Amino acid sequence: MERSKGLDHEEVARFVASLSDYHPVIPDELVRYYLAKSGFQCDDVRVERLVALAAQKFLADVCMEALSHARSRQHAIPGKGKQAIDTRLVLSTEDLERALREYGVNMQKPPYYADSEVVGEPESSASRPREQQGQAPGSGAASEPKQS
Repeated sequence: MERSKGLDHEEVARFVASLSDYHPVIPDELVRYYLAKSGFQCDDVRVERLVALAAQKFLADVCMEALSHARSRQHAIPGKGKQAIDTRLVLSTEDLERALREYGVNMQKPPYYADSEVVGEPESSASRPREQQGQAPGSGAASEPKQS
C-alpha cells in the first residue's frame, strides 16, 4: 500500500498527545483569554496549546520575513556594505508592515497621534505646577508677602 502525502492517524494522535507535555512560548492563560473573548470554549488544554503553537509559528514567520525586509533595506543603502563597521539591524515599522501584508494583515497608522505629554489635558494652566507655567515657586501674585 502506498503511503499518501501528509500525516496518518497514528502520527496525528501522537502529536496531539505530546501537546499535553509541551509548554509553548505563549502562555496558556493568554490563549485561553483570547479564545474566550472570541467565543471559543474548550476544556482540553491540548487544543489551547495547539492554538498557541500555531500563533507562535505565525509570529516566527512574520518576524523572519520582517528580518529579511530589514536586511534587504540595509543592503540597498548606498555607501553601506562590506565596509560598514556597524552591522546591527534595526527593525522598522515599515519592515513589519511589509511582512504582515504578505500574510494578509493590513497594518495602518491611526488617524491621529499624541504629539505632546499634555494632550487631553484641559486648556487652563491651573492644573499645572508653577514651574511648568514659567514661574518660580514662591514668586508671582499668588505668593504671600513675607512678614518681618
